Amino acid sequence: MIAWHHVVILTAKSNSKFRDDAVQLWYKFSKVGFETNTVLTYTLISELISLNIETVRRQVKKLENNNWVSYSKKNGVILNPSKENNDYLTNIFNVKDVQNLGYFLDLLDKRRSE
Repeated sequence: MIAWHHVVILTAKSNSKFRDDAVQLWYKFSKVGFETNTVLTYTLISELISLNIETVRRQVKKLENNNWVSYSKKNGVILNPSKENNDYLTNIFNVKDVQNLGYFLDLLDKRRSE
C-alpha cells in the first residue's frame, strides 16, 4: 500500500509510464524526496486495506524499524527505503512481480482461447 502510494505520486510527476523511467524516478525521488499534499495516515491505510488502525500502526512501526518507511504525525507514512531495500524492491521483487503478472495474463489468454 505504501509503495503503491509512492508510485502513484511518481507517475503523476512524469509523462512516461515505462518501467525503466519509473525505476529512475523511484531512485531520484527516494534520494531527494518530493512535494505532495497527500498525507498517508494510519487511518487512511486502515480504511484502504480493511485492517484495524492498531494493526496498521504496529506494521508501520516494523517497516520503520527495518528502514522501509518513516513516520511523523505531520507527514504521515512516507516510503523511505534504505539503499539495500530500494535495490531489492526495484531489481528483485518488482522484476518477479512483473514476470508473475505476465504468467497470469498468459494463463488468462490460454483459458479464453479454449
